Amino acid sequence: RMHLPDARLMMRTVGPRFGDPESVDHGVVVIDSVAVPGIPATRWVYATRPVFLSMDPSILTFLSASILKPEILNFRISYLDLSCSASTVDSIPDHPSSADFKRAEMQTLFASMYDQLQKALRSDGLASRQKLRGELVLLDPDHRVKPQRSKYWVFYEGANGNTLMKERDVHALDQLQDAATGLSLACGGLASLLFTFVFFKLARKGIRARNMEKRAQTTLLKQKLGEIKDKEENKLDEQIHAAEGNPFLQPLLLIDLLVLEPILSKLLNSLSRFCHEHLVVKHPTYHKSPAQVVPVEPVKEAAESPPKAETRIPMPAGQEDKRPFIYMRHFRATYTQYCIKHSLEPVQSRDEIIRFLVNKYNLRSTRETVWRIRGVRWRQDSEPVAVAPTKGETGEEETSLWKFMNAKAVVTKDRRNHWLDMKNNRLPSGALQKGIRQRYMEWCEQKKEMPV
Repeated sequence: RMHLPDARLMMRTVGPRFGDPESVDHGVVVIDSVAVPGIPATRWVYATRPVFLSMDPSILTFLSASILKPEILNFRISYLDLSCSASTVDSIPDHPSSADFKRAEMQTLFASMYDQLQKALRSDGLASRQKLRGELVLLDPDHRVKPQRSKYWVFYEGANGNTLMKERDVHALDQLQDAATGLSLACGGLASLLFTFVFFKLARKGIRARNMEKRAQTTLLKQKLGEIKDKEENKLDEQIHAAEGNPFLQPLLLIDLLVLEPILSKLLNSLSRFCHEHLVVKHPTYHKSPAQVVPVEPVKEAAESPPKAETRIPMPAGQEDKRPFIYMRHFRATYTQYCIKHSLEPVQSRDEIIRFLVNKYNLRSTRETVWRIRGVRWRQDSEPVAVAPTKGETGEEETSLWKFMNAKAVVTKDRRNHWLDMKNNRLPSGALQKGIRQRYMEWCEQKKEMPV
């Protein structure tokens, strides 16, 4: 007989939810009986759905994406042996083996335990004609979960009304479930191969298109600036060639293309990031001279007031001209190259760039008008001087300016990159660059020539 408090607990907990025919919840109830004299230790399993017995609930939950996830309850119960027979106690082992399950006396004992359990699994244990909603089985000691062989015993009513037990045969549901699992794995494998192939093609195409777009943008920028092919373009050519191979060999590039670049292009301010990484701001520092007190004419008022004085700090003449600067053309070219390299959206408006530099770095943009001769550069000291044509060949008199330009200048006809300024000006580094006029005057003084 089952211990009465254990039976009442199960009737109260399991019956209304899983055991009664009108219950609607689904779950698995695991019941362990304690070994006592005359009663062996056993494990029983009650399931509201047969599929819960065909596969381990954890594996079933994983394969069904938690659609078939049962609620699991565990109980530990005990029985009382009312036979009081010493021979029965001695013949019943506490932990029977699989061979003991086939003995007649053991099967009779298990049938009696089953009758007690099925009553405890219903809300009303006295309703003998009421059947369980699910299935109650006894696990064999050799039972193993799949993929190994499962082995448990089921109970049925015999011809004379008594309860009998037998080993459960391979159920049709088990075969169907095994076939469904195998088919699902096969379909999943084929789908993953197809997805990998499609992703391989799209990734290779995307990497190539990205690199070609960067190369086109870089080439267009170089053409505008009149520059030749450099290391950046050679690197892009190598990347375009590498994209013809396996894109999975470039995982970091794939992550940048699929994840980082779309996010960073929307969230980051390319101009702010470029200035933070590449711009060095040097504000001028003036050397203050001792304060000078200069008298000021008193203001005539109704009542005479004492004379006032003001403090003035003179700024050194020409100090502002020595500050380093950057040409806006060079700044925008470098900024555009940075955006192309990091796949960012550049700010196209010149006015917007100037406003940003003024607001954040307190920088100013100024325009200057210079007189230049384009397509000409200064001759290097190592370059030979061209032979000057004679007076008879040109029909013109040789002037000092003509001699100076022939000796010091080289005509390249590269109007974009070579030019000479007429007047002195400052280089971006702040250094002074002499113009044609000053160089010409110094040359005339050195050569004792009369300037034009």
